[in-house]
Amino acid sequence: MSSEPGEEGAIFTALGHEIRRNIIRILAEKGSRTFTELMDDLDIRDTGTMVFHLKRLGPLVSKNEKGEYILTSTGWKAYEILKEISGKTGPQPGDSGQGYGSSVEEAKKAGEPMAKASQQAQPWDVVGDVIILSDRIKLYVDRKLLENIRGRGKRLIIKDIVSLTISSDVDPELFEHTVLEIKDVAVIYAPESLRPYVELKARDYALAKYKVKITKPVGDLFSVFSIVPAVIGSIIPMVSETLSSVLSPPLLRSRFRGRSAGEHGVKPIYRKDLDQDIEKLEINISGGSLNIRSSDKPYIEIYSSRENHCVDGDYDVDIEGSRLYIELSGCHGELALPKRSIGVAVIDIAGGLLDIDLERGFNDLSIEMSGGSSIIKIRSMPQSRTRISVNGGIITLNKAYGEYDGEASIEI
Repeated sequence: MSSEPGEEGAIFTALGHEIRRNIIRILAEKGSRTFTELMDDLDIRDTGTMVFHLKRLGPLVSKNEKGEYILTSTGWKAYEILKEISGKTGPQPGDSGQGYGSSVEEAKKAGEPMAKASQQAQPWDVVGDVIILSDRIKLYVDRKLLENIRGRGKRLIIKDIVSLTISSDVDPELFEHTVLEIKDVAVIYAPESLRPYVELKARDYALAKYKVKITKPVGDLFSVFSIVPAVIGSIIPMVSETLSSVLSPPLLRSRFRGRSAGEHGVKPIYRKDLDQDIEKLEINISGGSLNIRSSDKPYIEIYSSRENHCVDGDYDVDIEGSRLYIELSGCHGELALPKRSIGVAVIDIAGGLLDIDLERGFNDLSIEMSGGSSIIKIRSMPQSRTRISVNGGIITLNKAYGEYDGEASIEI
């Protein structure tokens, strides 16, 4: 099986989340499905979540003449990869398909064991020709590890890491041809010789530090994290606030005030003033950051920076009547809302940072979080209902209630 250059990124983006992997399996094994049928198949109750993952599938799915979702040729290639991982035979394009199986755990079990190069520990995952190292406090990448991966004919994706250190013994050619992507990393330490290559491969990170020579993992604070896990809970708020400061668009602007856009690499790429009648807010974040504040003059603005180079495909803003939809996968955004309570907010966070600081809140707030960091502060909540589901990431919630008649509820 061969893929076009553009297909490779789309396929690995799709396979990077369990919900999207299951959508591919369902469409291949059950045939065409309506939006509602897919929600029922996946037991998803939030339409915002479903919309987000269908958008992330991009060129892997399309609609037939009945408006039902089907796999494209690229989608079938992704399904072939899933079959290879699980060792499962299945239907081919054009088959009606029946049955829905092959769990993610089966896929993990099918991956060949990875040698303990550089004493790296699991968790790791294998998707086709890609090894994924993720969900760690610290990760040290040296020449021995990358040569081990390249010797197996595979490439490497690094994601969801607090502190990533790349050794000086990694030369540019080895790094360029072995590392496919680095994303959702708090701090990257790398040799100066790899700076141009790291900048091209990395996205959704808070800070990158380059040194002349690196021969061991950097960062004593994170060593403490590894030795004493109990410390993490007390430091989480500090980590959230630090990320908020680093990624805040107002701070980005103030840091580089007086310089040209070419010097600091931070510039607005989209702005629209909003009406005062916004009543429904739908937000999907898989990378980058979004700051939400109260203002007399509502607006939405999207930024690109040197750390998070943002293009049209990395964000989506849709305004329809009183409904505002925002999707971010690698940009900085700033949203100013009217100084009053908003009717409904449906928020899905798979990565990146969401920072909300409002005078009034939402009458109905639903948050589904599988990664990233969220800081939510509301000074005077009205009578409201709040539902929060957290399967990953960090969330800090600070809500104060004003006077109201009736009941307010929080479900976590």
